[in-house]
Amino acid sequence: MQYIYEYQIEEQKTIEATAVEVIEDEGTERMLTLITCDDSGKARVLTRGRFVGKTPIQEATKEMKDACQLEMSNL
Repeated sequence: MQYIYEYQIEEQKTIEATAVEVIEDEGTERMLTLITCDDSGKARVLTRGRFVGKTPIQEATKEMKDACQLEMSNL
C-alpha cells in the first residue's frame, strides 16, 4: 500500500437490488460508490463518497493508520 485515500460520505441509502444504474459515472467529480446487501438480503445499501485526497502512507497520521487498521510492520 502506497497511499491512504480519503472520501467524504455524501449519500447513504437503501436501494432496490435491481437498481444497477447507481454504479454509472455521474459528471467529472471523483466519487466512490460502494454497494452491499442489507440485513434482509432483499435490498442493497448504497454508500457514495466524494474524493477528498490521498496521503502517502509514510506521511499518514496515527489517526489515519488506526482508521485503516495499519501497523508500521505491515508497511
